Amino acid sequence: MRICFLNPQGYVEKHPPLGKTDTGGQVVYVLELARALGRQGVEVDVVTRRFGGKEQVERLGPNAQIIRIPCGPDEFVVKEQLFELMPELVRRLYAYMRANNIEYDAIHSHYWDGGYAGLLLQRRLGIPHIFTPHSLGKWKELEMAQERAPGEGQADGMYRYQQRIMVEKRIMRSADAILMLSERQRIKLIQHYSVDFSKIRVFYPGVDTRVFKPRKGPAPNADTTTRSVLVVSRFVPAKGIDQAIDIFNLVAQQTDCHLNIVTASQADCFSEEEVSYGEAVQGRVRCYGLEDRVTFLGSVPQRKVLSEHYTDADIYLLPSRYEPFGLTALEAMACGAVTVISRVAGSRELIIDGVNGYIADMRDQQGTADLIVALLNNKRERKRTSRNAELTVQKHLAWDVIAGSLIAHVYARGSHK
Repeated sequence: MRICFLNPQGYVEKHPPLGKTDTGGQVVYVLELARALGRQGVEVDVVTRRFGGKEQVERLGPNAQIIRIPCGPDEFVVKEQLFELMPELVRRLYAYMRANNIEYDAIHSHYWDGGYAGLLLQRRLGIPHIFTPHSLGKWKELEMAQERAPGEGQADGMYRYQQRIMVEKRIMRSADAILMLSERQRIKLIQHYSVDFSKIRVFYPGVDTRVFKPRKGPAPNADTTTRSVLVVSRFVPAKGIDQAIDIFNLVAQQTDCHLNIVTASQADCFSEEEVSYGEAVQGRVRCYGLEDRVTFLGSVPQRKVLSEHYTDADIYLLPSRYEPFGLTALEAMACGAVTVISRVAGSRELIIDGVNGYIADMRDQQGTADLIVALLNNKRERKRTSRNAELTVQKHLAWDVIAGSLIAHVYARGSHK
């Protein structure tokens, strides 16, 4: 079996620079699923857009590789502006397939840009098309309309909601199967889109438990006296880093601790939204006088380094105001971090509140801060929750388990019709 993954957006690399523009959980999902399928004998080509002089082909692991197809300018293009480039990408991909005698058994597309490319490629090849939207235009529009984040521009013009929703509907009508990342996502899809119910399947993302796991023994040169809260996020309003700063300011008034944020540096911010939001977040830190207690760690290029950040943290905070899933929460849980997750995140479905993690309303900043302070002051409670979180991911959410289920119930079954 050979599958074409279509993911035009972001920095799709063997070791992606997480935190840079459009390079977060979706890119991790695509790469890790490709690797896991490859380990089980399925050939996977992750097709993305070529820019910046990158190599056309890059190996990911056994049976899995990245194929970069040039289209549009040689510079990075944000995901909101990729739609118009998809016909060119598909034409060039089809020519590349013919030149290299490549035949696919199925297409698996990601997000609405990749989904549109999948729709066009399916017309040429006549093979099953599986679509994972990752997020939904209508759902995001409604969630983000409830409050205005600092540094946020004209949302409808920036996110192209109306065009996106129209294209998503076209993709879903033509796709043979639609994979949602959570039950809540599935419900939102049914509420806002006219979709054949029988096409929809829910498969939670996984975690590479060989990389994301608790450290054995204390960290070398670790500072065990200062407790820490960790946030891993892209610099966009939906991810709620500003909310994390507000909450941490309340935490810092009650106890001695430090906040570490893994995200892009200002130099890595290419979109106007990221630059504006980044400046607003940095201004918030200065306004609270937290410069010595908040550290921006920049983007993290290696999974091993990110794993170490999770294991070093006392609390992992997912502060999103819109989050279709929130893969970082699972990574943190796999490393044994005590996770406090936004109630809007799809990954909350995998958390039993107070058992293997905690669910909080990030708009109730004092309540969330009080929860974090209580956890920081209760080492026994953190240890119990940490162990339960680790077991949840290790037993049920390893990527090899997810990949095996997808092979048996989605890819091998074709169209589901």
